[in-house]
Amino acid sequence: MLAGVLAGTLWMAGLAVGGSEPTPWPSGARHVVREGETLWGIARGVVGPEGDPRPVVEAIRESNGLGASSVLIGQTIVLPAP
Repeated sequence: MLAGVLAGTLWMAGLAVGGSEPTPWPSGARHVVREGETLWGIARGVVGPEGDPRPVVEAIRESNGLGASSVLIGQTIVLPAP
């Protein structure tokens, strides 16, 4: 589990540093939601500036049983397989 959290954190850190290219994540990777993050923003980081984040938002919602598109700070979400 720690490896999954670490992989998700490193992936998001790479995006925050300025990575604009979408990076596939490992199936079942976990991501801990930080202050200011939204599902839309997480999905946008996955698909890049030209991609459509809507399918990724829906996949995240479905794989985590989320009824809405909002997440809480500190919440751990499972990212679906790319």
